[in-house]
Amino acid sequence: MAAEVSRVGQRYWIQTPNRYFPMEAHSLVPLYQFLPRWQQASLAKRFQPGWYQGIPPEDAEREASMIRLLTVRELRKIFPGCNIWRERMLGWTKSLVAYKGFDDR
Repeated sequence: MAAEVSRVGQRYWIQTPNRYFPMEAHSLVPLYQFLPRWQQASLAKRFQPGWYQGIPPEDAEREASMIRLLTVRELRKIFPGCNIWRERMLGWTKSLVAYKGFDDR
């Protein structure tokens, strides 16, 4: 997806949750992103936190495996030459934005 956006986009704005924000954006569970996938799937099946509500328990592992939070370094690597903006909340970088083609005033 990133390669195609970079190839065809004269301007783009791609926002993603920051891997190092303490509250994982999809589950709304603190530090969830640092747990092994099997533990994420187990918690998702048992408690259905955040976006897992309403997902059949047997799909929890598949859903957990589809989420991959990025760091600034990874975002720069997949969007070379872009600008990075850090959206902050209470001093923490909550999400990252890779953008290109917008006036930087």
